[in-house]
Amino acid sequence: MLIENLYFLYSIIILLLVVLLFLRNRNIEITNAKNKLTQEYNKNIDEKNKKITEYSSINTNNNKIISNLEQIIKNKENLENQLNQIENECENLSKQNDLYKNSITDKDSKLNELNIINNQQLDWINQHSEQTNQLEETLNEKIKLENILKEKDDLYLKLQEINDVNLKKIAILYADYITLQFDITDKYYRQTYSKINEQNVIKVRDLKKITKEYVEKYKLLLYKYEYLLSLFPELEIYTDNITSLVDYNNEIKRNLSEVREEFDNSLFYLSKEEYIKMSEVDRNQLALDRYVAGRKTNWQIGRDYEMYIGYVYEKQGYEVEYIGIERSLNDLGRDLIVRESSTIKIIQCKYWSQDKLIREKHIAQLYGTTIQFLLSNKTKINVVPVLITNIRLSDTAKLFADYLQVEYIENMALGEYPRIKCNTNKDELGVETRIYHLPFDQQYDRTKISRKGDLYALTVKEAIDKGFRRAKRFYGLK
Repeated sequence: MLIENLYFLYSIIILLLVVLLFLRNRNIEITNAKNKLTQEYNKNIDEKNKKITEYSSINTNNNKIISNLEQIIKNKENLENQLNQIENECENLSKQNDLYKNSITDKDSKLNELNIINNQQLDWINQHSEQTNQLEETLNEKIKLENILKEKDDLYLKLQEINDVNLKKIAILYADYITLQFDITDKYYRQTYSKINEQNVIKVRDLKKITKEYVEKYKLLLYKYEYLLSLFPELEIYTDNITSLVDYNNEIKRNLSEVREEFDNSLFYLSKEEYIKMSEVDRNQLALDRYVAGRKTNWQIGRDYEMYIGYVYEKQGYEVEYIGIERSLNDLGRDLIVRESSTIKIIQCKYWSQDKLIREKHIAQLYGTTIQFLLSNKTKINVVPVLITNIRLSDTAKLFADYLQVEYIENMALGEYPRIKCNTNKDELGVETRIYHLPFDQQYDRTKISRKGDLYALTVKEAIDKGFRRAKRFYGLK
């Protein structure tokens, strides 16, 4: 039994030794295989690194080749552009060459034509030497005439000044012109000499002398008469009715200035027939309507615009002083001064043609006159400069106005307003008078609407209905 166990144990030991030997050999084989694989791996890594190095070198070479190719392409494009430019220049040179050839041909042709013309001119000059002399004579005559015209122009400039000497010169010139026929007749008789014609020459000269004296006197009187009418247009109404003026002068002794002051200016807007046939109310209203619708002087337009602006402020409750109308050129640039309890406005009105602009100098002038008003009056009330116009301000003028605090109203048109001034006053005896004045009446601009009972009326009928009458005027019509 023991022997069997030992045999079994021995067998197991031998089996273990065999297994260990097998395992040892297997381990050696695995180690060898591993080493072999490691060697092969390292070899592959080395080959890979070598190939990577080779690839990097190839890639670098490729980049260089690509860069060189790009540079070559750019050089090619530049060369093509240069080639195109050269071709264009060649074409231009070819065209210029063609033009030059044509111009040379044309020039030669024109030179030939000029030579022909020059020869023709030389022939013409040679053939017309007499005409050239006549032309020189004509030119001399022209110079003489130009000198005469210059003398005439100088004389005309001198005669623009109206005085007795110049009027007499004009009358003499006119008389010389009128009596020119006598000179022609005189020349005719002297060229056809005979005893009878010699007597006729003497008669013609005497007639010329007498006629010239009468013409001079007539023209001189005519000039004085027309100049007198330009100074006193009121007299024109009497040029064909002098009897009425004589009768008036005999009944009421008046000098010319008094006649002018008392003349009814509505006659400038009415015909004589209208004036005589129409009632006083109708004819005065018709004259007013025609004044409003008709052409006016710059002064009348400016005055009407100032009165309209004043009327607008009066409707707003302001007290208005019409400085521009009352003081004319002495208004210091203040057309209106309007007042309320807390504000005084210095207003300048400008009614100009639409093609103009209000410039910055006008803003500065208004600001300056406002400062002068403040220095003169030393008021504690707020004083505001205001510019009102029917046109626009320039951009610079607006900048001035904003900086200087000058108020402005643009594009304010002239509207309708009551133009008739109804004024209450007292005569020499202390009796109250209620007179209305139309815009063309002599006292219109000097009349102030400031007393209690004074007012503006829109129509003549309105003024009469409120108890006013027009001032008595000298009509001189029969």
